[in-house]
Amino acid sequence: MKYNFLTHEEMSTVYSQRAQQGKSAELYTLDFEDNLQRLVFCGSRHTNDPDDKQFGEIEELWNTFLTLPGNKIAFCEGNIRPIEAKSREEAIRVHGDAGFMCWLARQDKVELVSPEPDKNLEVRALVKEFGPEKTILYYFDRQMYQWARIGFRHHGNVREYILSFLDRFPTEELKGLEVSPNILYDIFRRETGKTFSFLEIQTMYELMAPGRNEIASASSLFRNESIFHAITRYKNDNYSIFVVYGSGHAIVLEPALKALYAG
Repeated sequence: MKYNFLTHEEMSTVYSQRAQQGKSAELYTLDFEDNLQRLVFCGSRHTNDPDDKQFGEIEELWNTFLTLPGNKIAFCEGNIRPIEAKSREEAIRVHGDAGFMCWLARQDKVELVSPEPDKNLEVRALVKEFGPEKTILYYFDRQMYQWARIGFRHHGNVREYILSFLDRFPTEELKGLEVSPNILYDIFRRETGKTFSFLEIQTMYELMAPGRNEIASASSLFRNESIFHAITRYKNDNYSIFVVYGSGHAIVLEPALKALYAG
């Protein structure tokens, strides 16, 4: 099915325009309404700094959202984080903007879901198109970039972290490829020509950034389709929806969501 999504090249153009306008640090906010069903989509910057101004902006939009009549639901990126015993600041430091969305929903007892696609189906599709090594490298790199960005020196043993990543990953979809931390390091070196290191954060970024890497673009499309389907489903069930996802998702989905809420 063809969706009215922006391409990643068009998304990059929007980012460039916002940078020229001095808006790079601002939320990319969508706000649509159709027949009393409201969508508030906060396109966030991924950060773990509780003092970042975007968290105050998200919270202000959230408090307005809470005053809406009818059914309400919140969407968080990635997965629902375990934030029950955490303060606002701890939720952000450990889980970033996704953790903050989880914290807000739990505090105000609003239904919370993560509209991510089925990981097995996604991995299976990517393995079929790109092969098992490139696929596992993409997910490994995405996880390690996240780790590096939030200050890996303060988050325990890296080998244990990688093993916990592999333990959660559907390795049965990798067509028999054996994986371990050392094998992942070898794949990284073969694909990039560089030894894996947290100092290679730019290399990691380029491997996992849609528009720079074809497998990242394919994964992002898979995820955007899932987000769009979930918004459509809950809108049709008469829910107002509050979303916190990376700004790239908001930019890519904007024309399709605008058409959906045009009635």
